[in-house]
This record gives sequence, structure tokens and C-alpha cells, in this order.
Amino acid sequence: MLKLLMQMFGASKPRPSPRPKAKPASRSKPVADRPAQPIGRERVFKVAGLEKLEGDGNYSFPVVGESNYQKSLELLAGPKEKVGKSIACVAVIEHEPLNKWDSNACPVFIDGYRVGHLAKGDAKDLIKVGGEGCCYAVDALIKGGYKTSKYSGMFGVSLDFVPRQFPATPIQKEMFRFFGLKPPSALERGEAWDREEELKTHDKYKEWSDFRLIISYLLSEEGREDYCIKKPSMKALRDAFTQLRKEGHSSESLASSMDEVVELMIDDNPNLEKA
Repeated sequence: MLKLLMQMFGASKPRPSPRPKAKPASRSKPVADRPAQPIGRERVFKVAGLEKLEGDGNYSFPVVGESNYQKSLELLAGPKEKVGKSIACVAVIEHEPLNKWDSNACPVFIDGYRVGHLAKGDAKDLIKVGGEGCCYAVDALIKGGYKTSKYSGMFGVSLDFVPRQFPATPIQKEMFRFFGLKPPSALERGEAWDREEELKTHDKYKEWSDFRLIISYLLSEEGREDYCIKKPSMKALRDAFTQLRKEGHSSESLASSMDEVVELMIDDNPNLEKA
């Protein structure tokens, strides 16, 4: 109630100095917590007989968990080098409904080697489109794997896949709300991308781009670790951004340093902050 009265009379609540971003010593899981890396070909796929996912040549679809399969990736790509690698190949994504850790698991294989998996949300969306046990071929890129006298980089994998038929993401649905539009039911990502192209000439598009950067980062695991917060709701992010904009903060400044957004969300919900 106090906050509402202050907003009505144009006053803004003083906030403490931003909390330091307490980053963990390491974002890597302890080796003991990781499953043993299977080295060697687990599966033999008849790639030519699989439906191939369509891409646009940008290899922008992410694979996660590659850190658990570095030995397999090094066998595929060869020893690390000073400039790193960029190797085009064909991958296979297969739904494993009997996976003992996750019945929605969709691991990624290259030449029969397990090299990572789809993120949980992407795996669920792929299963919605392809059905239980679905299996697809897709162009892939093994990248990274550089090594100098001081530094060494891990191998990673990205896929050339544009998931137009996947259900729209929460951020895409938020885009519709941001522009005062009602998201259609059963909205697909492709439809949302097409609508965003139309909105790029809108006078609020720059503000939306800044807000999207904020919500993308603070909803990500990395962003939550950086700010030591639990996963915020879209409403909490929206309310904090809207209030700070009313107080005179530019969307660009809020996107470049998200401390104010995090501070306001924690002020409104102290339970958001990790102990």
C-alpha cells in the first residue's frame, strides 16, 4: 500500500546500493556429480533414411551438456589446436523415452558418439512435433577446442535447425503482450518470428529489444547464478521494468546494467534472492 501511495504522488522508493554480483567459484559441476562419459560409438544410425531438419545455414540452434562429452568430441574433431576447430558434420537427435534420468531426454549423436543433448524445453517441443521416440538428422558444427600456452577452450556443438513448428517460447508470447497484442492460441515460433519482422518498424521496438535482453539473461541459468536469484516470473520482470521506465530509466541503461531490475524484484519479493 505504501508503494502504491508513493507511486500515486510521484515519489519513488529509495533503494539501497546494488548488491554485488556474488558469482560462484565455478559453474562446472563437480566431476563426481557427472555421469561417466561413454567413449566410443553407442549407436549406429542409418542417417540417409532419417527425416532431416531444415536450417538456414546459421547453425544457431544450441546443444547443451557438451562439457560432459569432451573426450568424444576430441575423438571426432581431433586434438585441440591454437585456432580451434569448425567442423561441419551431420548429427542425429533421438528421443529416449526410457532414459532413466529424464523421459523427455533428446541426446545428440555424431557418428554414433553421444556429444550432448537438447535443452529441456527444446526436447519437449521436439517431442510434441515428432512424437515419442522421434529421430531426426540435422546438419551440425563442432566448434571450439582451442589451446594455447595459457588457455584451453572446450569443444561445443551447434545445429543448423530453424524450429518454426515448435510452440512459441514464453519470451515470444511476452513480445505480443509488450505491443498490446493478444498471443494467438497454439502460436508457433515461426509465426512469432514473422510477426516480429513486421514489428521492427514500430517505435517501441528498440525498447522491446532491450527488455528482451533483460528477460533472456535473468531467466537463464547464467544470469540467475550471476545475481544469486531464483527464477523470476515473467510478471515480476515486466512489473520491475515498467516501474523503472516510469521513474525515468532508459531501457538501454537497464539492459546494460540489470542491477536496478534485480534490486526492485528482490524488494518486492525477498524470497527471490538465494540464501
